[in-house]
Amino acid sequence: EEKDFLEKRLILENHMKIAVYGYGILGRRLIRELEGSQIERKYYIDRNALKIQADIPVFMDTEDLPEVDVIIVTVVSQFCEIKSMLNKKVKYLVVNIEDLL
Repeated sequence: EEKDFLEKRLILENHMKIAVYGYGILGRRLIRELEGSQIERKYYIDRNALKIQADIPVFMDTEDLPEVDVIIVTVVSQFCEIKSMLNKKVKYLVVNIEDLL
């Protein structure tokens, strides 16, 4: 049910290509929940990207970030700082995971 709700919400808002900021438990779960859905899971963004091996690319937040419809931030406690930093870098929408659930 959670997967269907999230997928439908992202489709409704025309967020078909996503990136996820944060490779923690919440970020990995989000990517896993959307496996097999219509949502294209493009990449993770994480400050420890060089230490991470994942099934999709992982970029550091200092790198050029490929275009997506939305970046979903899963580091809830630092959302404002992360959003501010990303908005200076990209033109893509940046949202808090809490706003989608």
